[in-house]
This record gives sequence, C-alpha cells and structure tokens, in this order.
Amino acid sequence: MLSRRHEVPTHLNVEDKLVLGLTPRQAAYLLAGVAGGAALWQSLAAAPAGLRLGVAAACVLVAVALTWVRPLGRALDEWAFAVAHHAATPKACAWRPRPAGAGARPRPGGAGRAGWAELAPSVRWSAAPALGAHSTHGARGTADDRRPPGNTEAVPTAPGVSHGLLRAWPAGARP
Repeated sequence: MLSRRHEVPTHLNVEDKLVLGLTPRQAAYLLAGVAGGAALWQSLAAAPAGLRLGVAAACVLVAVALTWVRPLGRALDEWAFAVAHHAATPKACAWRPRPAGAGARPRPGGAGRAGWAELAPSVRWSAAPALGAHSTHGARGTADDRRPPGNTEAVPTAPGVSHGLLRAWPAGARP
C-alpha cells in the first residue's frame, strides 16, 4: 500500500470547530450559560415565576452573547480583557530622577562626573587630502587619495577621522 503525505497548514489562525460549528471556547460559554440558567431556575423555586424566568433568561442571554456576538471580529471576552487592561494601566508617565539614596546606582569615580568621558567631538573644516597624500589608513592609499588635482572640497572632519568614506566627484558634477 502506498503512503500519502499531506501537508497540514498551521498558519491559518483559525480555531478548530468542536460541535455544531462552535469552537471549544464558544461551546464552553454556551454550556456554562445554559447550565447556570438551569441552576438559577432550580435554586429560585420559592421566587415568583416571572423573576425565575428573568434571571435564568438573563444568564442564557449573556452566554449566547459571549458565544456568537463578535464585534470587529473579536469575541466579547477579548474586548472585556482589553477594557480591563486599559483601565488598569497608567495613562501618563513622568520621568523623575531617583533620589541619591533610593537605589541609585553609584557612578564610577565617586559621586561626581569623574571617570566619565564626555562624548562631544570637536568638528572642524579642513581641505580634503590632496592627490597622493596618505590617509590615516596607513601607507596604502584610499580611493580619495587618487582624486585628480583641482577636485578638492572642504569636508567636515573630527580629530582621528579618516576620509576613507568620501567620494571623488568629477569636476563640476555633484549628486
């Protein structure tokens, strides 16, 4: 006998159907609502029939709503969770520095800024390297070292920064 292989798609994001086209969650809600309505009907035997019917019907109607009502493609219990989550989370955040003694991490070098490097590069303008000039990459030149004469331009540099990433443009041409 030949064995056949079937590929089962796993990326559909669709719940399985259990009974009468209901998902397990929907079947559980409907079953719990009907059972709750029947239990309320039995437990309120001494109450008037109208009150018993109203309470039991309300329980069943809530179960029916949880089972079949899906606004914007989401079940009502998902909407209830989203509303509760929204109500429980703060709506505004404020940044405040921690007091020095309340769990603040000590900085290296003591309480002051000693030991911390200030990251403020000093930028200055200089001429691009001339033809044949060596870059900071070593004896081997870069593409910028082989530009034709007269095609130099002022470029921003910082101390220790190479011109290795600059492009050589033909005379009069710019991107």
